[in-house]
Amino acid sequence: MRYDLLSSRRREPLWSVTAFSTISYSSIYRFLEIHDQDELPETLEVHFIELGKFKDRPVRELSTPLERWLHLLKFSEHYATMERELPPELAGEEGIAMAVEAYRKSKADARLKALMDFREKAEHDHATWMKEAEHKVSNPTYLSQENPS
Repeated sequence: MRYDLLSSRRREPLWSVTAFSTISYSSIYRFLEIHDQDELPETLEVHFIELGKFKDRPVRELSTPLERWLHLLKFSEHYATMERELPPELAGEEGIAMAVEAYRKSKADARLKALMDFREKAEHDHATWMKEAEHKVSNPTYLSQENPS
């Protein structure tokens, strides 16, 4: 496979991406018709969370459920390999202890990890095949070399 032909769309973990120039880790965008300046109602918004901008703070200083979940997402690898109990501030948040336990099990299960790795490779292969197909279709020289008349 030629992974150098992958699409220009980047697949990176969300916590490593800083996409906007805003200072805040949370951005809300709405849809706007550019000619009439007609904005779609608030019911259709896109919320972006940039974990790269989420500041590392002591767990006891995290004041909202969103902040506790973002902390968990940003440092999930740490909590997955941690032998001791979760800090009480995180363990008390609904669903966090269950999410960490499920993540630990998935990391420990060699078969599941292999399946996850194979799925990721298949996605890369598919992207490569699609890029090659787009290249063949958009390149008349390539097509004439493949099917000489």
